[in-house]
Amino acid sequence: MRKEKLNQLYWGDILSVKDIAKLTTAEKSLGNYCHEGYRLTGIVTGYVRSINLEASHYPVNSNYAHGRIDGKITKSTARKLAKSAMFVL
Repeated sequence: MRKEKLNQLYWGDILSVKDIAKLTTAEKSLGNYCHEGYRLTGIVTGYVRSINLEASHYPVNSNYAHGRIDGKITKSTARKLAKSAMFVL
């Protein structure tokens, strides 16, 4: 069941990006969650583009710093993104 849910949420054509680093701070991005043991990771835009995905600024009503990654996000691509992620906080 969990694997099916992950497929639904992450494998497809769009991946939501919580915040773009140059438009906010790590502390604002984590908000209240930084006291609950959550960690913040980042992915370099150049790497995203090097694996044939597009990264763009995509503000939403409550978050100007929001972005998204567009392209065919397969299981293999998702693994590459996960391996490239770096801890920020």
